[in-house]
Amino acid sequence: MSWVSRLINRRWRDWRDIETGFLVSTGRTGTEFLANFVNNHLDAVLALHEPKPDLLDLGIEVQRGEVSHVETRSAILQGREAVRRQVKQAGASYYLESNNNLVPLLDCLLGTFPESRVLFVTRHPETYVRSAFSKLHGGKYSLFGPTDRRRRLTPSDVVGDPYQEHWETMDQFERLCWMWCRYNDLIERLTLAYPYVKHVRYEDIFDAQSDFAGLRQSLDFLGLADRLRLTSEEVSAVMGNPKNQSHGYLLETADDWTPQQKQSFRRIIADQGDRYGY
Repeated sequence: MSWVSRLINRRWRDWRDIETGFLVSTGRTGTEFLANFVNNHLDAVLALHEPKPDLLDLGIEVQRGEVSHVETRSAILQGREAVRRQVKQAGASYYLESNNNLVPLLDCLLGTFPESRVLFVTRHPETYVRSAFSKLHGGKYSLFGPTDRRRRLTPSDVVGDPYQEHWETMDQFERLCWMWCRYNDLIERLTLAYPYVKHVRYEDIFDAQSDFAGLRQSLDFLGLADRLRLTSEEVSAVMGNPKNQSHGYLLETADDWTPQQKQSFRRIIADQGDRYGY
């Protein structure tokens, strides 16, 4: 056994008495709100949204074949060592992380935490694109916008992707449509053989008409329902005030998109939305 494998085993043993769950998606699906909800209203759980390091760069390196599976597992455990100590200091027995940057390295993540629960959240592509287009990260840049300097997954990282030759001429709107497709594809593919994964729609989580059935199903799947301290009335009050919403949208609603945007959306999204009930 190599020294890296021994280090992985030692660090993993430190996590053995901590249950783990992960919320993954394209982003803009309410997962930051869910992490805050869990942190504020459930017992003995520490929930974090995109803790540092956020592992985005590592995930891109995984998809580009720049790091091995073993190296990735070691980096994940090293990157979450401070979190593990935080869980212990909080007296929690469950760690929940909401982080769409985990998507490109999901297979390595689940190899590291093999009994974790994975909640896969989707959002209607029309409202996702509008929200992602309008969200300024740190007040500085939007995803695939002109000032976005972070490494990103692109068609050149996906074998056989039909947009490899068109990426440089695609605008931000088209790239976000591509992002919606590819991240959801990745989650499906990398969790295909994994037994502890559940798909839930953003719209069902926040649906007051169903008494927030998607939220309740999510907590039940994650093994957290019994830790909830709120009554049904209190849940309704909290869910009616979601955080991290986009304000001052920079993109019109889908009905008011330009003919070119509507055509690009239909071409890139195609029938993939049907798989998720859209």
